[in-house]
Amino acid sequence: MVQEIGTKPPSLTEQQLKKLLLEAIDNADDEDNPETFHALFDHPERGLDTNDTIHGLERTWKFERPPIFNRDFWQWK
Repeated sequence: MVQEIGTKPPSLTEQQLKKLLLEAIDNADDEDNPETFHALFDHPERGLDTNDTIHGLERTWKFERPPIFNRDFWQWK
């Protein structure tokens, strides 16, 4: 279902997104955060561990392509 009403929120900048992700990592509580469990244990076949992911997030990075707003899920991708 496409949401056609409402004001489309602005997308986050690279800096805002990185800040949000790093705050989430800093505030993650393994017992209360199901995403932490998922990130730590749900995909070992990818050959990445948590330290690899954190290292990548802490480096300087920028969007590979401009964000695209998905009206079906009312979110930025």
